[in-house]
Amino acid sequence: MSCEYDFDYKTKYEFKDSVMRHAEICFEWHGTEYGIFWINGEQWVVTLLGEDDSQDVFYKNIDDVMNHKIGDDKLIDICTKFTVIERTFWNINTVISNDEG
Repeated sequence: MSCEYDFDYKTKYEFKDSVMRHAEICFEWHGTEYGIFWINGEQWVVTLLGEDDSQDVFYKNIDDVMNHKIGDDKLIDICTKFTVIERTFWNINTVISNDEG
């Protein structure tokens, strides 16, 4: 079964609003998978998926998350360009995946 929903962000506002509402986001940028998660009810983490968590970066401020750099690119500048693999919508714990099945 194929899902017809387009998971990718269309605007910077949509992306920032989603992160502010504590959505969990997994995305691919230049062949590498990353995640943004709200943890412990107090901070966000930006992480390489499947990698050693020693590279995790933690933020308490939404603007710091938006300015997180992957290489030379800020998240806010690439959010309409990266490929969303999976994300929750807002904070209702509904997960939709781009995987078929």
